[in-house]
Amino acid sequence: LQYCEGGGESPDDLSRLAASINSGYGSVAEAKRLLDLSLSMDPTHVGSLTQYAVVAHGREHDVDLAERMIKRALDADPSDPEALCCYGGLLMDDARKEYNRAEELFKATLRVDPQHVSALSLYGLLVQEVRQDYKKARALYDVAHFLDPQHTDTLSHYGTFLGRVQQDFEGAMQLYDRVLSLDPYHANTMCNYGLVLQAQGKDMHRALSCFERALRIDPLHAPSLGFKGLILHTSFRNFNAAEEAYQKSLALAPSDGVVLSNYAHMIHEVRKNETGAEALFKASLDSNPGHVSALCSYAQLKEYRSDYEGSQQLYLRAISADPTHVGALCDYALLLAGRMKRFDQAMEVLERASQVDKTKGGEVQGTVQQVKQLKQAEAAASKARGVSAARKELERRRLLRLSHAAQGE
Repeated sequence: LQYCEGGGESPDDLSRLAASINSGYGSVAEAKRLLDLSLSMDPTHVGSLTQYAVVAHGREHDVDLAERMIKRALDADPSDPEALCCYGGLLMDDARKEYNRAEELFKATLRVDPQHVSALSLYGLLVQEVRQDYKKARALYDVAHFLDPQHTDTLSHYGTFLGRVQQDFEGAMQLYDRVLSLDPYHANTMCNYGLVLQAQGKDMHRALSCFERALRIDPLHAPSLGFKGLILHTSFRNFNAAEEAYQKSLALAPSDGVVLSNYAHMIHEVRKNETGAEALFKASLDSNPGHVSALCSYAQLKEYRSDYEGSQQLYLRAISADPTHVGALCDYALLLAGRMKRFDQAMEVLERASQVDKTKGGEVQGTVQQVKQLKQAEAAASKARGVSAARKELERRRLLRLSHAAQGE
């Protein structure tokens, strides 16, 4: 789509047309051309500056350009709700991670416009993912959905809430289906759909196809590249393709703690590169000190190196970050039992895991059985060591008697 101006267009007209082109996944170049034309007419036109930031951030992933434009918009009108909300969303990007400032911007948006749906939705995502305040997140989503039942970002964020927080995968997929019926090019939703399929373990080929479809929509979609790497690594064992996807994702989002951790795990498991893996784990934890998966995977590397105390400290950090993380509790129990021979302490940890395990799956019970088997094996080995020591002592005494007898002769 190319628009030929006839001479009577206002900056408002041009900005609205550029927004329409962008929302319909039309030509980025044409949208920017119209916005440049609008800004040549009025360099302080807030709507055009804000829309320029939306295009730069959402379509080109150029966070620096987007921030320059949105700052110009807010210089022109510090209370414009669209500009405030846009800046808050930009600061949530992995390239910024300025969550406190983002939260203040969402609050400022809602003070100006309490019914600003995008601000409600993005604020809900922030308190869900960063603050882990799930009650508040759901309340914000509910208000946004009431105001606009077809707001695709709200539906997508709500689907993530159902899948990640409540483990309601069917509910999440229903919402994702609804989003994609409204907007077949919603890359985030296509990526999240793949994540739900992957979490269910039902159809890994379909999950991979979701990530690939998201990347056809947006070839620079870093999360889809990262999760494509993960599924190629863990499910298809296509390590070269996985490494390529991980590296592309990190080129776009170098501080993504999830991708750094997953890549480190592969580097350790497959490439046997302990030094490289450790560097990636440290980078992941620099980005997100409370990242449970990174802490647990790094703990396993420490255990592999026989640094059991170091491994224990990492598990304790993981459990402190999320006391309800069943996997971390089970892995810690296995370290206590298998390496440190602290069987009673391991069982205490597993009792805590059983209390917080909402799914009541088999992981905790399976780990309990492993700990019991390890304890039995240790008891048998201890008995065998005792028998062996007794036999050695008898042999020593026999040889001593023979020595004395020889001297007596």
